[in-house]
Amino acid sequence: MHRTLKRILRVLCLESGPDWEKILPQALFALRTVTHDSTGFTPAELVHGRNLKTPVMLLYDKLTEEDQEEDCVVNYVFELMNRETEDEEGIPVLECVDKSKGSKLCELLEETRLKSKLSEAQQNQLEKLLNHYSELFSNEPGCTDLAKHDIELEEDKPIIAKPYRMSPRQTEILKAEVNKMLELNVIERGDSDFTSPLILVEVPGKDPRPCIDYRRLNKVTRTQYFPIPNIEELIEKVSSAKYISILDLTRGYWQIPLSKQAQRYAAFVTSFGTFRPLRLPFGLKNAPYDFSRLLASLLRDCEEFAVPYLDDVAIFSNTWEDHVKYL
Repeated sequence: MHRTLKRILRVLCLESGPDWEKILPQALFALRTVTHDSTGFTPAELVHGRNLKTPVMLLYDKLTEEDQEEDCVVNYVFELMNRETEDEEGIPVLECVDKSKGSKLCELLEETRLKSKLSEAQQNQLEKLLNHYSELFSNEPGCTDLAKHDIELEEDKPIIAKPYRMSPRQTEILKAEVNKMLELNVIERGDSDFTSPLILVEVPGKDPRPCIDYRRLNKVTRTQYFPIPNIEELIEKVSSAKYISILDLTRGYWQIPLSKQAQRYAAFVTSFGTFRPLRLPFGLKNAPYDFSRLLASLLRDCEEFAVPYLDDVAIFSNTWEDHVKYL
């Protein structure tokens, strides 16, 4: 770091002469936005949780903001998942999200009655169905006994990481998030000879969320492949249906437990302690494959009316009677 600063100052003095200090802020800005080989992050990311936008990045965003043709499929998927009653063809679409419980379920039913284009008889059928399975609607993730995530390494050489430096504000946010995970019993306090740093990712317009930097662990993890469904094929299969329900699993990854060996490898470190995940965390190399494998096994023999994509399950049909039966 000091060698880099000396090199920058030497170049400034040579190129700018006596006025070198006038462009010192620009030089420091450039230094703060360059990724360091030792950490894999820019200084700005370590301090603020996100990188600063350079003039070149702003210009690039401006020039490409209208060129979104390649993202049309992804945008269509989200529109398909989120559409409720504003369908141009008047097709009723239900969105049953398992993020409600108790009074929340009542709000979901009331919202369905107010906004849905379903008939009164269909609404009553839906209400009866949701009430019958009301125990499945929860903000807290469950835990399956049908799968357990394991990690196999190509070399069993310990990986020790130091916690990243953060501001007091970011540390307090991380403490609150870690306490939530402790309450949900998805992590526990414990030491390990394998540790990865926990960082706070802050995106404008969204709540800050903790992420574990598993890059070093992923480099030595043996890959376990499982075919993830092709999103374009799923769209073609679902979009022709007259009734579509989207089930969004509550923190789907956290519903898969880790093996003892995986808990040891996936441990993460913070400035206020070391923790072991008990459930599948985000960021592990084989996490999407294991999760897709679990959903594929759950929905086996249901391919004609249900398709999974990561933690979403689309249930579709052409008649209301079939849709209620499938749900």
